[in-house]
Amino acid sequence: MARWGAFICDGTEVDAGSLAGEEVVVTTTLPPQPRELVCKLIGIWTRFDLDGGILIGAVPELVEQGLKESFRQAGLDPFRLVLVDLRGRDAVGKDREIKAALARARHLEPVAWTKAKAQQRVLIIGGGAAGLQTALGLRKLGLPVVIVEQEQNLGGRLTKLDGLCPWDEDPQGWIRSALEVLQRDSEVEILSASKPLALKGQVGDFTLEVQSPAGPITRRGGAVVLALGSTVRWPQSSGLEPGPHVVGLTRLDELTPIRLHYKKVAFLLDVDGLGSRLGTLSALRSALRIKDNWGSEVHILCRNLKVDGKPLESMYRKARDRGVVFFKYEELPRATEQREKILLQFKDPDLDNVVVDEAYDLIVLEEEILPAGEDLGRAWGVLQPANVHLYPVETNRKGIYMVGGCRDEMDFPGVIQDGTIAAGEIGALLGQGVLIYEEDRVRVETEKCVFCLTCVRLCPHQAAEIDLVKEAAFINPAACQACGMCAADCPAQAIDYKAYDNEGILAQLEMGGR
Repeated sequence: MARWGAFICDGTEVDAGSLAGEEVVVTTTLPPQPRELVCKLIGIWTRFDLDGGILIGAVPELVEQGLKESFRQAGLDPFRLVLVDLRGRDAVGKDREIKAALARARHLEPVAWTKAKAQQRVLIIGGGAAGLQTALGLRKLGLPVVIVEQEQNLGGRLTKLDGLCPWDEDPQGWIRSALEVLQRDSEVEILSASKPLALKGQVGDFTLEVQSPAGPITRRGGAVVLALGSTVRWPQSSGLEPGPHVVGLTRLDELTPIRLHYKKVAFLLDVDGLGSRLGTLSALRSALRIKDNWGSEVHILCRNLKVDGKPLESMYRKARDRGVVFFKYEELPRATEQREKILLQFKDPDLDNVVVDEAYDLIVLEEEILPAGEDLGRAWGVLQPANVHLYPVETNRKGIYMVGGCRDEMDFPGVIQDGTIAAGEIGALLGQGVLIYEEDRVRVETEKCVFCLTCVRLCPHQAAEIDLVKEAAFINPAACQACGMCAADCPAQAIDYKAYDNEGILAQLEMGGR
């Protein structure tokens, strides 16, 4: 007979004595902190040589992923542990949930883990700051890299301007030092003036086709990093067009080193009604530069100033101390050309909605910052949905990561942090040269499969493939993330999902589970 354990999170208010029985050989209370909970649970599981168990009162979003990995490292089967979430349940509901969990646990089968050799080389698409930082991190971990950059030179936008990524340090100096390190490393291959075309394969063995100056070439790697940066778009809703007296923040970054004679300059932020932290950073840094280089009077107009965090707050205070004047507006200022100036008229709610009329020699608009590479990501089936288990750099496809501006709007420190995190994740994945994954959790019964390819079209992780020899679908176990969509939607019911087989679900429903 199977030996089960019932583990209760402290504070759950469940009577441990009511759970003891012929099958449940051990009941105990565990601390609610995830780390202490996992250590104590594994220790008791091993000591009593349990076949399975239920964990009562845990919040799956907080502990499930950590439990799964810790069990695997301890040589245990994580799928023999059922988590019971009791949030929002009264006494009767709690009792039903626990009984349903025991009913489901009885039907769970063990899952086999297997190992497969993996390519340790990493393919990095994009040679900007995010891609370079990822490469530096990977080389410290001993993993070779290939960097594919569409431009002739590496460094991205920061080689020409840094207003979009303000920081106390010099981003361009960082780019130069990073390139010096990578260019003399024999384990770093740089393919500049090259365009990525097609990506095939799965985690551990991807094949990338690249259009290089010498013609089409292919490179293999165990993981792929998309570091495609961002693009800027002119805010059409502003009603202003670029000209000698109207520029965007990116253009201004090229002008500020030049000593120009603009007596009065205005920064117009939050044009689209959303604004951005990055736009605030850029405006503050550029305003201080204008004060240093031009000696102009500087105004910053905004709906709300994004000054979260100590660096931004200190930069804001420095701008105030240097004489930068801040105005607020609720309705977009009306712009009128007046001789060689632009007149802005608006109401400031902080000044009792007094109408402010100011004429400026130069208007600087905050542009829209958009992620680059959406077409490429769509073609490769790569997305980064709002899933807490994937943040910050993982995607819907195992082994493919997104870093920097192509996944979110961020400043230079954020870009560096993204690259560092991605390198650490990939190091843990490929550092030993092998992949460890669940071999048979999701299977296709080929005799039932009608080759309709529903699973191939639906799989959000690109794990459903085609087996032309058997004329049936195939779920790649290395790429599968066990979401269950293929099993739920298969019209022939040809896909067996061990964690949720029909018998187990029916048993759970009969005991009153949801």
